[in-house]
Formats: sequence, C-alpha cells, structure tokens
Amino acid sequence: MIQTNNLYFKYGKNSPYIFEDLSIKLAKENIYGLLGENGVGKTTFLRLLSGLLFPQKGGVEVCGFTPRKREAAFLRQIYYFPENLEIIDRNIVKYAKMYAPFYPKFNKEYFNYCISEFGVNPNMSVSTLSQGNRKKALLAFAFACNTEILLLDEPTNGLDIPSKTIFRRLLSEIKTSEKIIIISTHQVREVEDLINMIIIMEYNQILLNNSIKDIKQKFAENILPNNGVVENDKINLEALFNAAIENKSTFKNTFLQ
Repeated sequence: MIQTNNLYFKYGKNSPYIFEDLSIKLAKENIYGLLGENGVGKTTFLRLLSGLLFPQKGGVEVCGFTPRKREAAFLRQIYYFPENLEIIDRNIVKYAKMYAPFYPKFNKEYFNYCISEFGVNPNMSVSTLSQGNRKKALLAFAFACNTEILLLDEPTNGLDIPSKTIFRRLLSEIKTSEKIIIISTHQVREVEDLINMIIIMEYNQILLNNSIKDIKQKFAENILPNNGVVENDKINLEALFNAAIENKSTFKNTFLQ
C-alpha cells in the first residue's frame, strides 16, 4: 500500500507548491499509469515515494515505511527507475553483481533472460552503450530486482519499436498480486494494454485515480460525454487525458467523491 496524507511539497521557499494537501491511496496488484502535463510533478511524486525528496508538510507511507527515513528494510522493497540514467563505467553483469545483494528477491535467471530478450551484450560497458541499449540493460536489472514497489519514469523513451514490445511483455510477466507498479509516461499508447489503474495529475490536484473498469462504467452511464474516450470497450488514454484537462471539476466530482 502507498498512501500520502495532506502532502505539501515545493522546491524553494518562494516557489509555489507543486503538491498542496495531496491525499492519495494506491493498492497492490495494480499497474498504474501516471499521466500529466510537463511540470505537474510526476517525477517529483515518484521521488517523494522513493524517499529522494521530503515533503514540507503531510505524510508519505509506502509498505508501512516512511520513505524519507531510507531504512534498509524499505530500500529492499522499492526500485526507482529514473528517466535520466546514470553513466555506469562497468558492464551490466558486474553492475548486477555489485548491486543485486541489496535486493533479496533478485532473480539472476530472470535478469539473464531479460538481457537476452532485449538483445543487449552483457559484456559491454554500460557507458559505451547507446541510450536505448543502456535503458534496456538497466530495465533488465530493475525487473529482476523483483521489488514490491517498482517506479518507472518514462521507461520507453529512447526504445525502438521492437524493444517497446519486449518491454510490455516483460513487464506483464513480473506483475503479481504483491506488487505496485507505477509508470509515469507521456507515451500513453505504449502502456494502454498494460495498466489497469489511471492517475491523472494536474497542478496541485489529482483529477483521476480510478480503475479502467470504473472509468468505462462512468462513461457507459453517460455521466460524461464520450468524445472518443471509450471505443470498442477500450479506453483511449489520449482522449481520456484531454477530456480530464478540459473538464477538471467535472472529472473530480465524478471520480473522486
């Protein structure tokens, strides 16, 4: 379980709050699609959950832990995959050997499988790989860590089309009833078939935090105009996002009451 309670966060003393009185709950056995325009705080939200940023007021709880404390037992259960990857001057096998002990459920066989599926040479230094291959190598490690919480920030940026297909397949394989996976992305079509929960963020507020099933039900009841959001019993995420931005108060009143 992930929960924020009346969370306030801003970057500077004289800056506006990115989050103001934010309360949200996220449950296990779900893959969340985290959507929002640039600058609304998607990356900030993930970093708050992972304990890399601290709220000014309010609380964050992840699996019973307070992230800002960065306790070892907490860090074993969470993996944050950032959009901007670090430059690693060693090959991915040595990298995995060095960092896998921090994750008790690390699956070496699955790591090797992912590397093979992505077609990455495990003996090349990560720093010499292209951006796409570097991302594939580190995604393989992230998947193999087998943590209860997996936070992915723009994971498909820089991947070619075949690799995006492999990414979706591998991610679907690691989904279990014990995990919460959050994918923050602008490339919504890349995750449409993966996610079963959708969060839409707007400045200082959440417009939506609901299941695909619930969203389809609301549109079926004609509570909101369809406008291409539901087509052939499938959610069009781009149309849903645009509808939420254009009808903010209606969405909040419909889905968050």
